[in-house]
Amino acid sequence: MSLPTAANPHLTEKESHTKTAEFVQQAPNSNYSLDELSPSPDAAVRLCRTGTDGQRSCVEIHDEVTKVFELMQKQGFFCTLPTDPSRTWIECEQLNKVLARA
Repeated sequence: MSLPTAANPHLTEKESHTKTAEFVQQAPNSNYSLDELSPSPDAAVRLCRTGTDGQRSCVEIHDEVTKVFELMQKQGFFCTLPTDPSRTWIECEQLNKVLARA
């Protein structure tokens, strides 16, 4: 896989994983949302969380939403679409929180 350039902004798989993991490690107990900004070939995803102070933090990851979704699952998150069809983003929550509610 080639390195990202202005003509090819996609991160390598390792870079995408690192950027996602670093953002999540800053607040691992937060809930996250994935919102596809643009589909392929210029795929971009906004990964966001809302802190305990209500402040929203986001990072843009130049990769396909399915790959970011997979990375979140590998970090122990359970990701789903909201039940409200007007909300088109994906919500991710730590799997241990989901299981604790069951």
